[in-house]
Amino acid sequence: MVFHPTLWYAGTLDRIGRFPDGNTVLLDIKTSAKIEDITGMQLAAYAGCLTTIPKMKLCVQLTRDGRYNVKEFSEYHWWRRFRACLDFWNLKKEMGYEI
Repeated sequence: MVFHPTLWYAGTLDRIGRFPDGNTVLLDIKTSAKIEDITGMQLAAYAGCLTTIPKMKLCVQLTRDGRYNVKEFSEYHWWRRFRACLDFWNLKKEMGYEI
């Protein structure tokens, strides 16, 4: 479980590790029918909670037939999109809307 002490959000990441070359990787594992783009925001949010930002943020989709697909989400815009959603969520709470 990870927590961001300034922005006050938390989540449970699947895996974090290191490649043989020393680069860190944040990994999300999915068993859904496809890899959704929203996973980019999810990985950015997890990475925002870490003291060291991973070099790569990957989603691995495990398929029913035993194969897998990998998609990388390392672009910075995922963090900006996550922050926009988080800010909107907090604004709704602040204004008294039911969440």
